[in-house]
Amino acid sequence: MTTNLQRYQASMVPKEADFQTQVLDLAWRYGWEALHVFPAQVGEGKRRRFITPTQGTMAKGWPDLVLLKDGRLIFVELKSATGKLSADQSRVLELLRKIHGAAVETWRPADLEHIAWLLANA
Repeated sequence: MTTNLQRYQASMVPKEADFQTQVLDLAWRYGWEALHVFPAQVGEGKRRRFITPTQGTMAKGWPDLVLLKDGRLIFVELKSATGKLSADQSRVLELLRKIHGAAVETWRPADLEHIAWLLANA
């Protein structure tokens, strides 16, 4: 059974979508170009699900954000405080790490101060 305290604590944890908005705002503030592929919601109620209309061997697991500024390229997977990478995400991030000069990151809300510093000083 969920207590009022647990519900309150859960409401204080930033949702991934809110965190993504914060990161995108920082990126734009500091002059980064950004790409996020939006999933589409299909169905309603219990049948509701999200799909991202992409193809290819990296479609499942593609990172949330691609950031580019002055020749710097960062692939970013955003996770909530407790979120875990899926097997597909781990596989794609490993492939992207092989790109010479590209950074591949997994960011969480607790990293926001570091993220702001990184984006401001790149």
